[in-house]
Amino acid sequence: MKYRVNFRQFIARGSALCLTLALLLVSDRAARADSIALAQNVRAGETAVFTIELRNATTVLTFTAVDEAGNQREQTVEVVHDGLAPEFRFAPDSPVTSEAFIRVRGGLRNPVAEAGPVTVTIDGSAVSMRADGTFDAEVALPVEGANEILVVVTDAAGNTRQQMRSVNHDSVAPVLSVDGGLATITDEETITITGDVLD
Repeated sequence: MKYRVNFRQFIARGSALCLTLALLLVSDRAARADSIALAQNVRAGETAVFTIELRNATTVLTFTAVDEAGNQREQTVEVVHDGLAPEFRFAPDSPVTSEAFIRVRGGLRNPVAEAGPVTVTIDGSAVSMRADGTFDAEVALPVEGANEILVVVTDAAGNTRQQMRSVNHDSVAPVLSVDGGLATITDEETITITGDVLD
């Protein structure tokens, strides 16, 4: 991962002194273990580039700028390394419906594991996620028969996971055909009725 720091944020306006930027990387904040110190000399207004391998979930970066007069300024940044896509589940209210819309409900399997905001789209449209990690929306079923519903969840680090479910939209009533010749009045104790049903 690359961090770019512009020295204009560290120095007084008009200063042209040469600065030294030191970077202290601490992978474990509590023990202050696994620390790495890097330093670069740059002139005022220049940008220093540090390339850092983020090996743990949380890394603390401390930048220290020192000019030739010994004046010093420090800035600390905490970086969360998230290489995993969020786990979630979702389902429509029913796999078959006669309606042109259906409600889809879902949520994150472990909301507290996410370090930042998570976005959700259903068939390309943004859906709001609640604070508890759940979401729901009414989704159109534009075609008769099978409709594929695609849900895409993206976390703050850009990791994406998607799932698809199929809902059958059946708005046509079945065709019922009863054979003719059936008497509506009879002296028989039992009758036989035959017919066909098409759906």
